[in-house]
Amino acid sequence: MELLYKAKYVTLKCHHGKFLHANSDEKTVFQHRDGSCKSAKWRIEFDEGMDNVIRLKIAMSRVDGSKSKSEGRLVYYYVADEKGNVNDTLEEPSFQFKEQGLKELTQKLEEETGLNNVTLCLRNKLDGKLYPLRLELPPNNATMHLIILPAPSKG
Repeated sequence: MELLYKAKYVTLKCHHGKFLHANSDEKTVFQHRDGSCKSAKWRIEFDEGMDNVIRLKIAMSRVDGSKSKSEGRLVYYYVADEKGNVNDTLEEPSFQFKEQGLKELTQKLEEETGLNNVTLCLRNKLDGKLYPLRLELPPNNATMHLIILPAPSKG
């Protein structure tokens, strides 16, 4: 139980090697072998007065994503190191983005992170690899989860 007090998020894996995921309705769950998705990360809450009871809340709460389309899309992001590694135990920063272009999104993320010449990537849910965004943003102001690759250091 002491480990749980130190953890920000946990994943729950059964003896069949599958992870517990939350469905997008945030009321039902399913199992899947990929434990790296946001839907497999759970926030721990402790019940005051009961030392042996915990409450699990899905880490990717859609409450923030239910804003109206006129307010733009919700963009979550992590900054990767030069090898593309991400510390996803940290909370994913986010912001509302009202523009539609990739160039504008890149500029906004450079402002947010203080980095220059970044590459915006999406993580493939099947193989976990990063793929750069090259053309346009997904339609319908869909929520995005991005990985920001800093420009390679010169040296």
